[in-house]
Amino acid sequence: MATKRMAPAERTEQILQAAIRVAEVKGYSKINRLMVVEELKGEVTDGLVSRYFGQRAQLREAVLKEGMARGNLTIIAQALALGVRAAARYRGDIPPDTVQSWKEFLGA
Repeated sequence: MATKRMAPAERTEQILQAAIRVAEVKGYSKINRLMVVEELKGEVTDGLVSRYFGQRAQLREAVLKEGMARGNLTIIAQALALGVRAAARYRGDIPPDTVQSWKEFLGA
């Protein structure tokens, strides 16, 4: 259950930051709303995450988009491993062995 009222922009950022942290460890293509709830130690509910980010695919898309916008090299390496075209502009920033490691971890 949400423990503290927040403005929508603050709550969105809180959830997105938690989702990015989960993605950095488990892979953005594997995250789901319950992982975000767990990361936030119950400060939000599954329903609240859903209200802000919709279904799992929309949450993943938001994490990828935001990770790339913020230059998060872990998220970008995952995107490269999964063949996301938008990540191609970062190809020189990420060591090939890092991309290969993520490819193996994500089963891509």
